[in-house]
Order: sequence, then structure tokens, then C-alpha cells
Amino acid sequence: MAERDPAEARLWWLTLARLAGVVLVLAGMGFAGREVAAGARPWGGLAAMLAGLLWFLFVPRALLKRWRGGA
Repeated sequence: MAERDPAEARLWWLTLARLAGVVLVLAGMGFAGREVAAGARPWGGLAAMLAGLLWFLFVPRALLKRWRGGA
């Protein structure tokens, strides 16, 4: 059986990293919505959404930099 292409494996890891960021953003939206419905302030949910956005933007870039041999 042939080995998997390293570029394909990297593509799947990048896809997984981006998907994790999207899931964190959506979880933050749900958390913020529940807090607003309960009459509380939505800061926890907004913080989770921001963390998901930063994850979505910067983790795949860091992975690519690491795979390319960057510092």
C-alpha cells in the first residue's frame, strides 16, 4: 500500500486547524446568545469568538511556517 503524500497530510492538518477555529467561533456565538437571553453580559462568548478568530487566522500560518522550516 502506498504512503500518503506529505502535502495531502499537511492539507488535512490545515483544514482541521481552520475547522477548530470555526467551531470555537460558533460555540462562542451560542454561549453569548445564551448569556444575553439570560439577561447577563455576553463577554465570555465574545472572548471565545475572538479566540476562535485568532486561532483560525494564526494557527494554520504558524503550522505552515514550521513545516517550511521557518523560525
